[in-house]
Amino acid sequence: SPRRSIAFDPAVAAAAAPMAPSTQEEGKKKDRAEDEGQRAKRDAEAKAAAEAIRKGLSAQEVNARRAALLESSEIVHPTVIAEVAKALGDESVEVRRTAIEVLGLMRHGDARKALEGYARKEKRALAKDVETSVALYRSIGRQRSASSVKALLKRALEEESYEVRRARVWAAAYQRSPEALEGILYAMKKSD
Repeated sequence: SPRRSIAFDPAVAAAAAPMAPSTQEEGKKKDRAEDEGQRAKRDAEAKAAAEAIRKGLSAQEVNARRAALLESSEIVHPTVIAEVAKALGDESVEVRRTAIEVLGLMRHGDARKALEGYARKEKRALAKDVETSVALYRSIGRQRSASSVKALLKRALEEESYEVRRARVWAAAYQRSPEALEGILYAMKKSD
């Protein structure tokens, strides 16, 4: 039997034919409606998660505040990130570390900005707290933002703690970019 070309298959030819302008417009409207529906659903989920975080952070128990942050870690939305970032000012170091870890898991520009802002604002306190510093720099590295490389490497090799130096260099290396490699080599050369 002779082989048939796909072009001669009526079903394929009909599917491959350009859509009529009215059909294209209907398709675009349907896509926009689905996008708006999905966006509204995400916004509603984020609003509920933000409210749960607010409620959880008002608890007296440290573990309840930490649990509220951990429950929100899968919802990456500016509203949720803003609430998690508020926990960076908590009185408990465990809650602050949990907020740092959660923000590190949320790959979003707002999370990166919150982490970098905390690093700048709390520079003196972080110098005394190796464990929180290491968690912070690892979380900044998880953001995989080329714009973080300069901040990660600035005076990184002058840190007193080996663990913090290592965390900062590895966080920069995690970016896997030529800029990160150049920055690491420059910092090493500068420290010699």
